Amino acid sequence: MSIKTFRALLLLFVLLQGIYYGLSWFYPHPIPMPGFTMAFWPDGLTMELARGLPPAQRWSGALLSLPVLALLVYASWRLDGLLRAFQARDLFSSAAIGHVRAFAGAALGALLLAIAEQPLRGLLWRHWLGDSGAAISVGVSSEALLMMVACGLFYVFGGVLREGRRLAEENEGFV
Repeated sequence: MSIKTFRALLLLFVLLQGIYYGLSWFYPHPIPMPGFTMAFWPDGLTMELARGLPPAQRWSGALLSLPVLALLVYASWRLDGLLRAFQARDLFSSAAIGHVRAFAGAALGALLLAIAEQPLRGLLWRHWLGDSGAAISVGVSSEALLMMVACGLFYVFGGVLREGRRLAEENEGFV
C-alpha cells in the first residue's frame, strides 16, 4: 500500500471516528442499510440505555468522552505528519522523530482516557447527577493491552530513529 493511500485511509478513519462519536451519543438508533442495519452507542452502555439518557447525562457523557476523540484526532494528525516525512524521504529528521513519539504518546493517552472514561462517567452520573443505578466499572480488553504494546513499540521506534539521526550526524563529521 502506498503512503498516499494510507494517508487517505487515515483521513477516512478520522472522519468515521467523528461520525461514530456523534451518532453514538446523539442518535443511538438502528440505521437501516441495504441488506443490514447499523447501530452506534457509547462504550459501556447498551443501545436501549443510550436511547433513554436524559439530556444532562447525554451531554455530560459526550463532553467527558470528547478528550478521547480529540487525542485520537491529534494522534492521527501526527501520524499523517510522519507519513508526509516518509513521502519526502525525510526519515531521520527531527520532525519525523517528533511525529513518531507524539503519535505514540497521543495514541496511548487516548487509549488510557478511553479506559478511564467509563468509570468517570459512572461517578459523574451517580454522584453529581443523582443516577444511583449508574455503573462504575473498568474494563481492559486484550485488544487494549495489545494497543499499549504497539504504542510502546512506536515510542521505541522513535528512539531508534533518533539514534540513527545521531549516528548520521556523527558520520558526517568524519567524511
